[in-house]
Amino acid sequence: RALGTCSRPPAVLRPWSTVARMQGSPALQASRRWNSNAAPGGCMEHYLHLKSSGEIQEDPRQEVCMNMLDDLAKHLESYSPKMARLPKAAPKVATGGSGLFGLFGSKAAAPKTKSVEAALQPAAGQRGLYLWGGTGTGKTFMMNMFYDKVKVQSKKRIHFHEWMIDVHSRLHKRQKGSSANTDSTADDLVEQVAADMMKEAWLLCFDEFQVTHISDAIIMKRIFSVLFELGAVVVATSNRPPKDLYLNGLNRPLFLPFIPVLEAFCHVHDIGAEVDYRMCSTRDEEDDRVYITPNGSDEIKLLETKFAKICQGHVRFGVQVETQGRRIVVPRCAENSDVAWFTFKDLCDKPLGAADYLAIGQAFHTIFIADIPRLTMQERDQVRRFITLIDALYESHAKVVCTAALDPISLFHVSDEERKTSVADEIFAWDRTVSRLMEMQSA
Repeated sequence: RALGTCSRPPAVLRPWSTVARMQGSPALQASRRWNSNAAPGGCMEHYLHLKSSGEIQEDPRQEVCMNMLDDLAKHLESYSPKMARLPKAAPKVATGGSGLFGLFGSKAAAPKTKSVEAALQPAAGQRGLYLWGGTGTGKTFMMNMFYDKVKVQSKKRIHFHEWMIDVHSRLHKRQKGSSANTDSTADDLVEQVAADMMKEAWLLCFDEFQVTHISDAIIMKRIFSVLFELGAVVVATSNRPPKDLYLNGLNRPLFLPFIPVLEAFCHVHDIGAEVDYRMCSTRDEEDDRVYITPNGSDEIKLLETKFAKICQGHVRFGVQVETQGRRIVVPRCAENSDVAWFTFKDLCDKPLGAADYLAIGQAFHTIFIADIPRLTMQERDQVRRFITLIDALYESHAKVVCTAALDPISLFHVSDEERKTSVADEIFAWDRTVSRLMEMQSA
Protein backbone atom coordinates (compact mmCIF):
# COMPACT_ATOMS: atom_id res chain seq x y z
CA ARG A 1 0.00 0.00 0.00
CA ALA A 2 1.03 3.59 -0.43
CA LEU A 3 2.60 4.81 2.77
CA GLY A 4 1.09 8.25 2.25
CA THR A 5 -2.37 6.81 2.82
CA CYS A 6 -3.60 6.02 6.29
CA SER A 7 -4.88 2.45 6.58
CA ARG A 8 -6.07 2.93 10.15
CA PRO A 9 -9.62 4.05 10.99
CA PRO A 10 -9.62 7.54 12.50
CA ALA A 11 -9.01 7.39 16.22
CA VAL A 12 -11.34 9.08 18.65
CA LEU A 13 -9.80 11.37 21.24
CA ARG A 14 -10.40 10.10 24.73
CA PRO A 15 -11.63 12.56 27.39
CA TRP A 16 -8.92 13.10 29.94
CA SER A 17 -9.47 13.26 33.68
CA THR A 18 -10.27 16.61 35.17
CA VAL A 19 -10.05 17.90 38.71
CA ALA A 20 -12.91 19.34 40.70
CA ARG A 21 -12.22 23.00 41.35
CA MET A 22 -13.93 26.24 42.31
CA GLN A 23 -16.54 24.52 44.49
CA GLY A 24 -18.10 27.79 45.54
CA SER A 25 -17.69 29.67 42.30
CA PRO A 26 -20.53 31.29 40.33
CA ALA A 27 -19.61 29.03 37.41
CA LEU A 28 -20.24 25.90 39.49
CA GLN A 29 -23.49 27.28 40.92
CA ALA A 30 -24.67 28.08 37.41
CA SER A 31 -23.74 24.63 36.16
CA ARG A 32 -25.73 23.01 38.96
CA ARG A 33 -28.81 25.04 38.00
CA TRP A 34 -28.43 23.89 34.40
CA ASN A 35 -27.77 20.21 35.11
CA SER A 36 -31.44 19.36 35.67
CA ASN A 37 -32.27 20.89 32.29
CA ALA A 38 -29.67 19.02 30.26
CA ALA A 39 -30.95 18.57 26.71
CA PRO A 40 -31.73 14.92 25.90
CA GLY A 41 -28.95 13.50 23.78
CA GLY A 42 -26.89 16.67 24.14
CA CYS A 43 -23.40 17.50 25.34
CA MET A 44 -24.31 18.11 28.98
CA GLU A 45 -26.29 14.88 29.29
CA HIS A 46 -23.36 12.90 27.94
CA TYR A 47 -20.92 14.85 30.10
CA LEU A 48 -22.95 14.04 33.23
CA HIS A 49 -23.00 10.38 32.22
CA LEU A 50 -19.20 10.35 31.90
CA LYS A 51 -18.93 12.06 35.28
CA SER A 52 -21.31 9.68 37.04
CA SER A 53 -19.51 6.65 35.60
CA GLY A 54 -16.18 7.95 36.91
CA GLU A 55 -14.59 8.43 33.47
CA ILE A 56 -14.09 12.12 34.18
CA GLN A 57 -14.21 14.26 37.30
CA GLU A 58 -16.20 17.40 37.82
CA ASP A 59 -14.94 20.56 36.16
CA PRO A 60 -17.36 23.51 36.51
CA ARG A 61 -15.65 25.39 33.70
CA GLN A 62 -16.32 22.57 31.28
CA GLU A 63 -19.92 22.27 32.47
CA VAL A 64 -20.51 25.92 31.59
CA CYS A 65 -19.12 25.25 28.11
CA MET A 66 -21.30 22.16 27.71
CA ASN A 67 -24.43 24.21 28.31
CA MET A 68 -23.28 26.85 25.86
CA LEU A 69 -22.67 24.17 23.24
CA ASP A 70 -26.10 22.65 23.88
CA ASP A 71 -27.73 26.07 23.49
CA LEU A 72 -25.91 26.59 20.21
CA ALA A 73 -26.90 23.13 18.96
CA LYS A 74 -30.55 23.86 19.76
CA HIS A 75 -30.49 27.12 17.80
CA LEU A 76 -28.80 25.46 14.84
CA GLU A 77 -31.64 22.94 14.51
CA SER A 78 -33.81 25.70 13.04
CA TYR A 79 -31.04 27.62 11.25
CA SER A 80 -30.55 27.51 7.49
CA PRO A 81 -27.78 29.44 5.67
CA LYS A 82 -28.88 31.76 2.89
CA MET A 83 -26.08 30.52 0.57
CA ALA A 84 -26.11 33.82 -1.34
CA ARG A 85 -24.14 37.04 -1.24
CA LEU A 86 -25.37 40.59 -1.35
CA PRO A 87 -25.30 42.24 -4.81
CA LYS A 88 -22.12 44.15 -5.46
CA ALA A 89 -22.53 47.90 -5.37
CA ALA A 90 -20.00 48.54 -8.13
CA PRO A 91 -17.71 46.62 -10.48
CA LYS A 92 -14.49 45.37 -8.96
CA VAL A 93 -11.40 47.46 -9.26
CA ALA A 94 -7.87 46.14 -9.47
CA THR A 95 -6.72 44.61 -6.20
CA GLY A 96 -3.03 44.40 -6.79
CA GLY A 97 -2.94 41.70 -9.44
CA SER A 98 -4.90 38.65 -10.48
CA GLY A 99 -4.50 35.12 -9.26
CA LEU A 100 -3.23 33.94 -5.94
CA PHE A 101 -0.47 36.56 -5.82
CA GLY A 102 -3.20 39.19 -5.72
CA LEU A 103 -4.09 38.02 -2.23
CA PHE A 104 -1.10 40.05 -1.10
CA GLY A 105 -1.93 42.98 -3.33
CA SER A 106 -1.51 46.70 -3.18
CA LYS A 107 -2.36 48.95 -0.27
CA ALA A 108 -5.03 50.59 -2.41
CA ALA A 109 -7.16 47.45 -2.08
CA ALA A 110 -7.24 47.58 1.74
CA PRO A 111 -9.89 50.31 2.18
CA LYS A 112 -12.27 48.47 -0.19
CA THR A 113 -11.90 45.20 1.70
CA LYS A 114 -12.33 46.92 5.03
CA SER A 115 -15.56 48.63 3.97
CA VAL A 116 -17.08 45.34 2.81
CA GLU A 117 -16.17 43.58 6.07
CA ALA A 118 -17.50 46.42 8.21
CA ALA A 119 -21.02 45.84 6.80
CA LEU A 120 -21.10 42.16 7.72
CA GLN A 121 -23.51 41.21 10.48
CA PRO A 122 -24.67 37.71 11.50
CA ALA A 123 -28.13 36.57 10.54
CA ALA A 124 -30.54 35.33 13.20
CA GLY A 125 -29.21 32.10 14.66
CA GLN A 126 -25.88 32.33 12.82
CA ARG A 127 -23.61 33.35 15.68
CA GLY A 128 -21.23 30.53 16.60
CA LEU A 129 -18.87 29.99 19.53
CA TYR A 130 -15.16 30.63 20.08
CA LEU A 131 -13.78 28.79 23.13
CA TRP A 132 -10.32 29.80 24.23
CA GLY A 133 -8.10 28.84 27.13
CA GLY A 134 -4.75 27.38 28.09
CA THR A 135 -3.52 23.95 27.16
CA GLY A 136 -5.20 21.00 28.81
CA THR A 137 -8.53 22.70 29.53
CA GLY A 138 -10.48 20.13 27.51
CA LYS A 139 -11.09 22.19 24.37
CA THR A 140 -10.66 19.31 21.94
CA PHE A 141 -12.66 16.97 24.17
CA MET A 142 -15.56 19.43 24.18
CA MET A 143 -15.30 20.12 20.45
CA ASN A 144 -15.45 16.41 19.64
CA MET A 145 -18.50 15.96 21.85
CA PHE A 146 -20.31 18.92 20.26
CA TYR A 147 -19.56 17.66 16.75
CA ASP A 148 -20.89 14.21 17.62
CA LYS A 149 -24.08 15.53 19.25
CA VAL A 150 -25.12 18.49 17.06
CA LYS A 151 -28.01 17.57 14.76
CA VAL A 152 -26.60 19.16 11.61
CA GLN A 153 -25.77 17.08 8.55
CA SER A 154 -23.78 19.72 6.68
CA LYS A 155 -20.87 19.94 9.11
CA LYS A 156 -17.10 19.56 9.15
CA ARG A 157 -14.68 19.13 12.04
CA ILE A 158 -11.07 19.82 11.13
CA HIS A 159 -7.80 20.96 12.67
CA PHE A 160 -6.99 24.46 11.54
CA HIS A 161 -3.62 23.39 10.08
CA GLU A 162 -5.41 20.99 7.74
CA TRP A 163 -8.04 23.53 6.76
CA MET A 164 -5.44 26.13 5.80
CA ILE A 165 -3.60 23.55 3.70
CA ASP A 166 -6.88 22.79 1.93
CA VAL A 167 -7.56 26.49 1.33
CA HIS A 168 -4.12 27.05 -0.18
CA SER A 169 -4.49 23.96 -2.35
CA ARG A 170 -7.90 25.02 -3.69
CA LEU A 171 -6.74 28.54 -4.40
CA HIS A 172 -3.73 27.20 -6.27
CA LYS A 173 -5.93 24.95 -8.44
CA ARG A 174 -8.34 27.80 -9.10
CA GLN A 175 -5.46 30.07 -10.05
CA LYS A 176 -4.15 27.56 -12.58
CA GLY A 177 -7.63 27.03 -13.98
CA SER A 178 -8.25 30.76 -14.40
CA SER A 179 -4.90 31.60 -16.02
CA ALA A 180 -6.62 32.06 -19.37
CA ASN A 181 -9.14 34.49 -17.87
CA THR A 182 -7.37 37.81 -17.41
CA ASP A 183 -10.45 39.30 -15.69
CA SER A 184 -10.23 36.84 -12.79
CA THR A 185 -9.06 38.55 -9.60
CA ALA A 186 -7.85 37.28 -6.25
CA ASP A 187 -11.25 38.10 -4.74
CA ASP A 188 -12.96 36.04 -7.44
CA LEU A 189 -10.78 33.04 -6.58
CA VAL A 190 -11.53 33.34 -2.87
CA GLU A 191 -15.26 33.63 -3.53
CA GLN A 192 -15.19 30.49 -5.68
CA VAL A 193 -13.30 28.51 -3.06
CA ALA A 194 -15.63 29.71 -0.29
CA ALA A 195 -18.68 28.74 -2.35
CA ASP A 196 -17.24 25.27 -2.92
CA MET A 197 -16.59 24.84 0.80
CA MET A 198 -20.11 25.94 1.71
CA LYS A 199 -21.55 23.26 -0.57
CA GLU A 200 -19.62 20.68 1.49
CA ALA A 201 -20.44 22.03 4.96
CA TRP A 202 -21.84 25.23 6.47
CA LEU A 203 -21.10 24.33 10.12
CA LEU A 204 -17.32 24.56 10.49
CA CYS A 205 -15.74 23.21 13.68
CA PHE A 206 -12.10 24.29 13.99
CA ASP A 207 -9.71 22.90 16.57
CA GLU A 208 -6.63 25.02 17.45
CA PHE A 209 -7.64 28.19 15.62
CA GLN A 210 -4.42 30.16 15.19
CA VAL A 211 -2.61 32.43 12.76
CA THR A 212 1.17 32.38 12.39
CA HIS A 213 1.97 33.50 8.83
CA ILE A 214 1.07 36.58 6.80
CA SER A 215 -0.16 34.45 3.89
CA ASP A 216 -2.62 32.67 6.18
CA ALA A 217 -3.69 35.96 7.78
CA ILE A 218 -4.64 37.52 4.45
CA ILE A 219 -6.45 34.43 3.19
CA MET A 220 -8.38 34.02 6.43
CA LYS A 221 -9.57 37.60 6.41
CA ARG A 222 -10.98 37.35 2.90
CA ILE A 223 -12.34 33.83 2.86
CA PHE A 224 -14.09 34.07 6.23
CA SER A 225 -15.80 37.26 5.15
CA VAL A 226 -17.30 35.40 2.19
CA LEU A 227 -18.13 32.30 4.25
CA PHE A 228 -19.95 34.38 6.84
CA GLU A 229 -21.85 36.28 4.17
CA LEU A 230 -22.99 32.97 2.67
CA GLY A 231 -24.22 31.88 6.08
CA ALA A 232 -21.45 29.75 7.58
CA VAL A 233 -21.47 29.08 11.32
CA VAL A 234 -18.10 28.70 13.05
CA VAL A 235 -17.31 26.88 16.29
CA ALA A 236 -13.64 27.12 17.21
CA THR A 237 -11.17 26.37 19.97
CA SER A 238 -7.98 28.31 20.49
CA ASN A 239 -5.25 29.08 22.98
CA ARG A 240 -5.78 32.80 22.40
CA PRO A 241 -8.67 35.25 22.37
CA PRO A 242 -9.41 36.77 18.95
CA LYS A 243 -7.76 40.07 19.87
CA ASP A 244 -4.44 38.25 20.35
CA LEU A 245 -4.49 36.28 17.10
CA TYR A 246 -1.43 36.92 14.93
CA LEU A 247 -0.07 39.09 17.72
CA ASN A 248 3.14 40.89 16.67
CA GLY A 249 2.86 39.26 13.23
CA LEU A 250 4.29 40.74 10.05
CA ASN A 251 2.02 43.48 8.64
CA ARG A 252 -0.58 42.72 11.31
CA PRO A 253 -2.61 45.87 10.44
CA LEU A 254 -3.74 44.00 7.32
CA PHE A 255 -5.23 41.32 9.57
CA LEU A 256 -6.80 43.55 12.24
CA PRO A 257 -10.09 44.23 10.34
CA PHE A 258 -10.88 40.52 10.56
CA ILE A 259 -10.91 40.44 14.38
CA PRO A 260 -14.18 42.38 14.89
CA VAL A 261 -15.77 40.26 12.16
CA LEU A 262 -14.83 37.07 14.00
CA GLU A 263 -16.08 38.51 17.28
CA ALA A 264 -19.36 39.54 15.65
CA PHE A 265 -19.98 36.04 14.26
CA CYS A 266 -18.80 34.06 17.30
CA HIS A 267 -19.61 34.40 20.97
CA VAL A 268 -16.17 34.49 22.62
CA HIS A 269 -15.83 32.54 25.86
CA ASP A 270 -12.77 32.29 28.13
CA ILE A 271 -12.67 28.80 29.64
CA GLY A 272 -10.34 30.15 32.30
CA ALA A 273 -8.76 26.95 33.62
CA GLU A 274 -5.36 27.25 35.26
CA VAL A 275 -4.30 23.59 35.50
CA ASP A 276 -3.25 21.38 32.59
CA TYR A 277 -4.92 18.13 33.56
CA ARG A 278 -2.94 16.14 31.01
CA MET A 279 0.20 16.75 33.03
CA CYS A 280 -1.18 14.52 35.80
CA SER A 281 -0.48 11.33 33.86
CA THR A 282 2.54 9.30 34.97
CA ARG A 283 3.92 5.84 34.37
CA ASP A 284 5.20 3.63 37.16
CA GLU A 285 7.67 1.44 35.32
CA GLU A 286 10.74 3.04 33.79
CA ASP A 287 10.76 0.62 30.85
CA ASP A 288 7.39 2.02 29.79
CA ARG A 289 8.83 5.46 29.18
CA VAL A 290 8.21 6.86 25.73
CA TYR A 291 9.76 10.28 26.41
CA ILE A 292 13.32 9.34 27.38
CA THR A 293 15.94 11.74 28.72
CA PRO A 294 18.72 12.69 28.30
CA ASN A 295 20.30 12.01 24.89
CA GLY A 296 22.96 9.64 26.24
CA SER A 297 24.17 6.36 24.80
CA ASP A 298 22.07 4.32 27.23
CA GLU A 299 18.95 6.24 26.29
CA ILE A 300 19.56 5.80 22.55
CA LYS A 301 20.09 2.09 23.17
CA LEU A 302 16.75 1.91 24.99
CA LEU A 303 15.03 3.66 22.07
CA GLU A 304 16.65 1.26 19.60
CA THR A 305 15.51 -1.69 21.73
CA LYS A 306 11.91 -0.50 21.71
CA PHE A 307 12.00 -0.04 17.94
CA ALA A 308 13.61 -3.45 17.40
CA LYS A 309 10.94 -5.19 19.49
CA ILE A 310 8.26 -3.81 17.22
CA CYS A 311 10.09 -4.56 13.98
CA GLN A 312 11.21 -8.07 15.02
CA GLY A 313 14.03 -7.94 12.51
CA HIS A 314 11.82 -6.82 9.61
CA VAL A 315 12.91 -3.28 8.76
CA ARG A 316 12.59 -1.26 5.57
CA PHE A 317 14.96 1.58 4.69
CA GLY A 318 14.40 4.69 2.59
CA VAL A 319 10.63 4.34 2.17
CA GLN A 320 8.97 7.51 0.90
CA VAL A 321 5.76 9.24 1.91
CA GLU A 322 4.26 11.40 -0.81
CA THR A 323 2.19 14.52 -0.24
CA GLN A 324 1.27 17.36 -2.60
CA GLY A 325 3.79 16.19 -5.15
CA ARG A 326 6.67 16.05 -2.65
CA ARG A 327 8.36 12.95 -1.27
CA ILE A 328 9.53 12.59 2.30
CA VAL A 329 12.19 9.97 2.95
CA VAL A 330 11.58 7.73 5.96
CA PRO A 331 14.98 6.49 7.20
CA ARG A 332 13.55 3.34 8.77
CA CYS A 333 10.14 1.75 9.26
CA ALA A 334 8.74 -1.61 10.29
CA GLU A 335 7.63 -3.94 7.51
CA ASN A 336 4.67 -5.37 9.38
CA SER A 337 3.53 -2.34 11.39
CA ASP A 338 2.96 1.36 10.76
CA VAL A 339 5.94 2.45 12.84
CA ALA A 340 8.67 4.82 11.61
CA TRP A 341 12.06 6.05 12.84
CA PHE A 342 13.40 9.56 12.33
CA THR A 343 16.01 11.74 13.95
CA PHE A 344 15.17 15.27 14.99
CA LYS A 345 17.33 16.56 12.14
CA ASP A 346 15.37 14.46 9.62
CA LEU A 347 12.17 16.23 10.60
CA CYS A 348 13.12 19.70 11.77
CA ASP A 349 16.36 20.68 10.03
CA LYS A 350 14.72 20.36 6.62
CA PRO A 351 12.13 22.72 5.07
CA LEU A 352 9.09 20.63 5.97
CA GLY A 353 5.66 21.97 6.84
CA ALA A 354 2.29 20.99 8.24
CA ALA A 355 1.26 19.03 5.12
CA ASP A 356 4.40 16.90 5.34
CA TYR A 357 3.96 16.18 9.03
CA LEU A 358 0.27 15.35 8.59
CA ALA A 359 1.19 12.88 5.83
CA ILE A 360 3.65 11.19 8.18
CA GLY A 361 1.04 11.06 10.94
CA GLN A 362 -1.47 9.47 8.57
CA ALA A 363 1.03 6.89 7.31
CA PHE A 364 2.31 5.76 10.72
CA HIS A 365 0.57 5.28 14.05
CA THR A 366 3.84 5.50 16.02
CA ILE A 367 6.79 7.80 15.31
CA PHE A 368 10.22 7.30 16.89
CA ILE A 369 12.26 10.52 17.09
CA ALA A 370 15.88 10.34 18.22
CA ASP A 371 18.13 13.09 19.57
CA ILE A 372 15.79 16.03 20.20
CA PRO A 373 18.23 18.73 21.34
CA ARG A 374 17.88 21.59 23.79
CA LEU A 375 16.35 24.45 21.82
CA THR A 376 16.68 28.22 22.06
CA MET A 377 15.54 31.20 20.01
CA GLN A 378 18.75 30.77 18.03
CA GLU A 379 17.09 27.68 16.52
CA ARG A 380 13.79 29.42 15.86
CA ASP A 381 13.16 27.64 12.53
CA GLN A 382 13.64 24.24 14.16
CA VAL A 383 11.42 25.24 17.09
CA ARG A 384 8.65 26.33 14.73
CA ARG A 385 8.85 23.08 12.78
CA PHE A 386 8.89 20.99 15.94
CA ILE A 387 5.75 22.74 17.22
CA THR A 388 4.03 22.14 13.89
CA LEU A 389 5.22 18.51 13.89
CA ILE A 390 3.76 17.78 17.32
CA ASP A 391 0.49 19.54 16.41
CA ALA A 392 0.18 17.42 13.26
CA LEU A 393 1.04 14.12 14.96
CA TYR A 394 -1.34 14.91 17.81
CA GLU A 395 -4.17 15.62 15.38
CA SER A 396 -3.37 12.37 13.56
CA HIS A 397 -3.62 10.52 16.90
CA ALA A 398 -0.08 9.23 16.44
CA LYS A 399 2.10 8.18 19.36
CA VAL A 400 5.58 9.66 19.77
CA VAL A 401 8.49 7.72 21.27
CA CYS A 402 11.64 9.80 21.58
CA THR A 403 14.87 10.70 23.29
CA ALA A 404 15.41 14.33 24.24
CA ALA A 405 18.06 16.40 25.97
CA LEU A 406 15.63 17.60 28.67
CA ASP A 407 12.07 17.18 29.87
CA PRO A 408 9.40 18.89 27.70
CA ILE A 409 9.08 21.95 29.92
CA SER A 410 12.84 22.62 29.95
CA LEU A 411 13.54 21.59 26.35
CA PHE A 412 12.94 25.07 24.92
CA HIS A 413 14.94 27.66 26.84
CA VAL A 414 13.82 31.28 26.62
CA SER A 415 15.39 34.01 28.72
CA ASP A 416 13.30 36.49 30.67
CA GLU A 417 14.49 39.25 28.36
CA GLU A 418 13.43 37.28 25.28
CA ARG A 419 9.99 36.72 26.77
CA LYS A 420 9.60 40.47 27.31
CA THR A 421 10.86 41.64 23.92
CA SER A 422 10.30 38.78 21.47
CA VAL A 423 7.55 38.92 18.85
CA ALA A 424 7.89 35.19 18.21
CA ASP A 425 4.67 33.20 18.50
CA GLU A 426 6.76 30.09 19.21
CA ILE A 427 7.23 31.14 22.83
CA PHE A 428 3.47 31.18 23.38
CA ALA A 429 2.84 27.99 21.37
CA TRP A 430 5.43 25.97 23.28
CA ASP A 431 3.08 25.47 26.24
CA ARG A 432 0.73 23.62 23.92
CA THR A 433 3.60 21.48 22.62
CA VAL A 434 4.63 20.51 26.15
CA SER A 435 1.10 19.50 27.04
CA ARG A 436 0.63 17.48 23.88
CA LEU A 437 3.92 15.66 24.32
CA MET A 438 2.70 14.62 27.74
CA GLU A 439 -0.67 13.41 26.49
CA MET A 440 0.77 11.58 23.48
CA GLN A 441 2.81 9.47 25.85
CA SER A 442 -0.40 7.69 26.83
CA ALA A 443 -2.25 7.97 23.52
